[in-house]
Amino acid sequence: MDSVANCLLRLTPTSHSSPRFALTIWLFHLQHALAQLSDAPPAAKFLRRGHARVTVLGNYLYIDGGEISQLANPGGGPMKSTLSIDISRSWSAQTVEIKATPKGDHGPVALSDETIWTDPSSNAFHIFGGRAPNGVGKENITKDNGIWKFTADGKGGGAWALEKSSNIHLLQSIDLTDSAAFASTYGS
Repeated sequence: MDSVANCLLRLTPTSHSSPRFALTIWLFHLQHALAQLSDAPPAAKFLRRGHARVTVLGNYLYIDGGEISQLANPGGGPMKSTLSIDISRSWSAQTVEIKATPKGDHGPVALSDETIWTDPSSNAFHIFGGRAPNGVGKENITKDNGIWKFTADGKGGGAWALEKSSNIHLLQSIDLTDSAAFASTYGS
């Protein structure tokens, strides 16, 4: 935001002195700054994370979905990455290293309050349902072709893929959920 302030200070009466021009420049820089927000900001810029789901695969805790607020955007926005934290090492809130795996244009839509099922035998988890934060991307929440699966790579990253259902008609008969109670169990 310092660059925005510097830009506004450089506006002199001889260079585009209109308040509308100054506001336009400021909004342009603000939009650019907000577009550059990280799903894993440094501790000094982090405010809160909410409506996310968490699971553990191997030595990593994975955080998916939800919304994040940070100093540059206190109102919050959807998480567009799957995050991981190495739990085999010590860390504090100030020193934690968070790895972000972007979902990209071909991954699942950013969701809040989704259901998450962990499958440690395949080092993966699945997501189902949820809601689009602030309605962004709600038209893309679907189960028509299958459900999304994240396969971890053992290094804190991984990849998303749409897993086709062996019984698509059964899957399509199940209602999508939002903030539902769920349990994920495995083994004995």
